[in-house]
Amino acid sequence: MSKSSNETLFTKATEILNDKLPKGLYAEDFSQQQAKTLIKELLNSFEANYIVEHKDEIRDAIKSHFAGTHDELIIIFKKNLEIIIREKNNPEKKSFNRQVLKFIQHMVEDHEELFSKEEKSEVLKFEETKIENLSKEFELENKKLFKHVLHEAVKRFLELKNEDQLIYLNNSLYVKQGEAKGAERRLNSFPREEFSKIKEKHFNKDIFPYVKKELLKLLSSTLDFTKINNQTFLDNYIEAFQNLIHSLVQPILKDEDEAVIGYFTNFILRDYYDEMMIICAKELTKKVAARDKNAENFLNYYNGEIISLNNRRYIKPIIMSEEGNEYKFFDILSIITRYFIVYNKVKVQEEKIAKAKEAIENLERSKLTLDAKQHEYAQSVSEFERIAHQTLASISRRKEHRFQINKKLLSKEELSIIEKKEALERASAKLEQLINGYASKRAKLEKILTAEEQKAQILQKEIKPLNSNYFEIIEALSKAMTHKLQPIAA
Repeated sequence: MSKSSNETLFTKATEILNDKLPKGLYAEDFSQQQAKTLIKELLNSFEANYIVEHKDEIRDAIKSHFAGTHDELIIIFKKNLEIIIREKNNPEKKSFNRQVLKFIQHMVEDHEELFSKEEKSEVLKFEETKIENLSKEFELENKKLFKHVLHEAVKRFLELKNEDQLIYLNNSLYVKQGEAKGAERRLNSFPREEFSKIKEKHFNKDIFPYVKKELLKLLSSTLDFTKINNQTFLDNYIEAFQNLIHSLVQPILKDEDEAVIGYFTNFILRDYYDEMMIICAKELTKKVAARDKNAENFLNYYNGEIISLNNRRYIKPIIMSEEGNEYKFFDILSIITRYFIVYNKVKVQEEKIAKAKEAIENLERSKLTLDAKQHEYAQSVSEFERIAHQTLASISRRKEHRFQINKKLLSKEELSIIEKKEALERASAKLEQLINGYASKRAKLEKILTAEEQKAQILQKEIKPLNSNYFEIIEALSKAMTHKLQPIAA
């Protein structure tokens, strides 16, 4: 039994192991000399018979000591309390664990130099240059394996818990110890400029157009306002947004750790969140303007009504602008109905203007083609006259004497030359006729374009005051859509 009533065999064995064994010792390298030291120290506090009878406590202490660096151990006690430790792992896993422990031993020696604390934060940074030096020192050719070993070594060395965060960002390793609930708070733990570097490196264009395209698909499927209710939207929209962005960035960042991709997804989401909610609000109002009943019910939910759920009273969200204007369902319905009537007219007018401009552009292209052909024919006629000069001169002299030439009297060569010249002249005359008609066609199209643009200007004046009200509603609605029921104090 214990010579001190306040101490258990397990507690004392744990204390001795922590004090006497070198940090980073591989379990299977636990020597008989170290086993003897352990038993000798225990004999100072416990009777020998008690140690033998309660050796399972020593076994548990050994397992606990190596728990951070080994998965499952077999601990064998032989005669005279000799201790043998074996690891239940395949050779690859054992090799990995040995590499991890080598890294840990290095960290014990150079802890102060390896980690630096980020300014104004509790984040530890394992600098890129130090990681490179470590990579050269340990000569692990497989970069992915090196990162995995380093990741595990830092995790074990710093005794990180589930709520702690450890990620690679731009070839540096960042560690944040301490509780951080929610994606937003976890993202805030790390420097935003590091995520900006990833964006600049891998995305040379703004990816929002792609986000918008996929979001519109999402609003026709998972988040279709003609099918879902407000609670379904609240329960699913953040995860749906994350999955959407993750699906866009993951193929491009496939060489990054999944944790980095996850944080980067939330980084992008935070940048685009307001715009994505604006799109959601616009799509909802489009469905309401089309008088879809489910969409109408969805919008009418935001009425500030007090309801009872599970014996508790709650108040529904309201749609209120930053200016303090509260919008009720029928106010919104009236505004968006008028807005979309004019908006659709504007869109039709824009299409007419685009078609008129396209017709003018096509005419311009045709004119350029005609000009090029006319120039080509002029050159052909000139070149033909140069080559057939003598023949044409001879025919011309005969024509002067006889007033006209009987083609039957011409040789085949002369007849061929005359026919070719006449064909070129006819083609040139036809082109000239088409070119002369260009001006009148252009004037007619310009007149049509001017008329359509004047109609568009009238519509723009009509929609301008509606725009102000509509976008105030959209902004207020986009915020209301993210609000939950608020409990009323009893």
